[in-house]
Amino acid sequence: MVDLREVTDARIQFREGNNRRFGFIGFKTDEMAQKALKYFNNTYIHTAKISVTLAQSVDQQKEKYQV
Repeated sequence: MVDLREVTDARIQFREGNNRRFGFIGFKTDEMAQKALKYFNNTYIHTAKISVTLAQSVDQQKEKYQV
């Protein structure tokens, strides 16, 4: 289980008042972020599947998709 005392911030994304069905959660340590990813990824809230990924900097994204 994830210790909620380790969460530093949380934000749900909205557009024109509608939930965009994704958000961001910050953790105090990389270790806690990894634990949250492992615990929550591919789980469900009611019928909505949760997919968890770690945030990447713009440079990391560029490296990933560079040919």
